[in-house]
Amino acid sequence: MFAQSLIPKPQPTACSLEESERGDASTDFVMVSVLLIALVAIILQLSYALYTRNIVLDAANAGARYGALYDRSPDEGVERTRAIITGALPASYAENISYSVQYRQGTRVLAMEVRAPLPVLGPLGLPDSTTVHAYAIYPEYSKAKNASETNAPSATPEPDSSMPEGGEK
Repeated sequence: MFAQSLIPKPQPTACSLEESERGDASTDFVMVSVLLIALVAIILQLSYALYTRNIVLDAANAGARYGALYDRSPDEGVERTRAIITGALPASYAENISYSVQYRQGTRVLAMEVRAPLPVLGPLGLPDSTTVHAYAIYPEYSKAKNASETNAPSATPEPDSSMPEGGEK
């Protein structure tokens, strides 16, 4: 045993160094590519979550504005919101839509609320974890206001016959 430790070990040759490092590049590639794929998947999922929130928020805004129109009802605003969401996202995102008519600082407002899942794995997510609110002011049309507008002179001036088509003399 002692005699073996005194015998010098042979020095590695150039050929044996190449053989000892063989396969290192492929293992490095696998480790780096797994991390890179995970990073790309996380970025894509975050992008999808932001896209989902933006679609739901835009749909709530459009539905609130539509439902607050003079000749529309809040229920029609809810249906408009549902149609916009289901046009871009799965139908499960449009299941929980509600509205309320509120008064804020003396102004009548239609408030639209949409609760949707937060996508965690693709479109699958935690139910009702994202809530967005949208508000639209009701236009105020009263009989007195409409009557005064019909008797008032026109806000647009009558065309001048001495002016050419372009509007300049």
